[in-house]
Amino acid sequence: MTELKINVIDLANYLKKQINEGEKLMSSTPSYESVEFKKLYKKCKRWHKFNSTLLETSFSNTIYLLEYRKTTKSEVVLIENYKAIEINTILENGIEYLQSLLERIPLITKSNTKVSKNPSIFVSHSSKDSEIARSVVDILETIGINHKDIFCTSLDGYGIDLGKNWLQVLKEKLDDNVTVIFILSENFYESRICLCEMGATWIKTINHIPLIVPPKTLSDIGEVIPLTQGFIINNKAGFNQLKEQLEKEFNIENHIKQQIWESKRDRILNNISTLISKSEEKSLSKEVYNSTGQTNVDEIIRERAKLEWKDDFEMQINYIENQKKAYKEIIDYKPFGISVHELNNIKNNSITEWKDDFEMQLNLGCSIKVKKFPNFLTLI
Repeated sequence: MTELKINVIDLANYLKKQINEGEKLMSSTPSYESVEFKKLYKKCKRWHKFNSTLLETSFSNTIYLLEYRKTTKSEVVLIENYKAIEINTILENGIEYLQSLLERIPLITKSNTKVSKNPSIFVSHSSKDSEIARSVVDILETIGINHKDIFCTSLDGYGIDLGKNWLQVLKEKLDDNVTVIFILSENFYESRICLCEMGATWIKTINHIPLIVPPKTLSDIGEVIPLTQGFIINNKAGFNQLKEQLEKEFNIENHIKQQIWESKRDRILNNISTLISKSEEKSLSKEVYNSTGQTNVDEIIRERAKLEWKDDFEMQINYIENQKKAYKEIIDYKPFGISVHELNNIKNNSITEWKDDFEMQLNLGCSIKVKKFPNFLTLI
């Protein structure tokens, strides 16, 4: 749907002025080789250029500009040569088109009124980063964005209603009035759904703000969003700039007091930093754990279940569930008072003793050996 980008009265006045100017140019008939004809030719080019610029900047797409060029056939005529009969044809066809467009303005205005939307924000993120997304939404509301203008799929009240097709809802919500905030983390890069979502938003919207989650860096955004300015997600200056930008886009008049803004911003960003630290520790633990050969965990568990209980499918299912639960607990396992390095050494030793049995690694490996540390205060 085409939207009008300037005031309808201004457009009508411009069209009337250009129609009158074109009629004056047509009334002048100097001889072909005279100096006056060359002046007329230059005026005609300026008239045509103004019309093209007016149609290009007044509407949200190029449909009227293309119609004008097709009607006047002016692009070829004015560039290649100039003859009196051809210039008159351009003027006559151009005037006729501008008059028809002037008559269609009421219909264009009516259509434009129907499709006009308020600005909104879509927070694109991995479901694994829902807590970080929550903090981003908190800071957007602190800036003054109404919760109704924020779309965030993993948060209750901000996402998609039960039973709705998320791709269809996304398609309906996305347009040029939507600012998309990408939370670019390792989880985001690893998610096919996120990358699919990014493709849809890239096509349907024009405003994109990447927030980079460490250990990703600013240089990493070039892999997926080239030429787009972003910032590290816990950067104060970046959010100050974002605040100023959104206040303008959303016409926020009641600005939050600077002292209150800084206090709330810092509290939210500290929470984001804490979430990032926990995520990095978990990733390091998993990386070290998998580096010892514990890859393809699901396959290892299934094969072990078949070997232990060849004809007992109920026991296989029970074994698989317990082993997967134990594996997850090992990855998340971080008792108080022990460094990540020390804990990873314990895990590595447990893997050596019980390579394919995650329950044994957890219960007889990690738990028992951790108790030997004198500064261990919290026992499992």
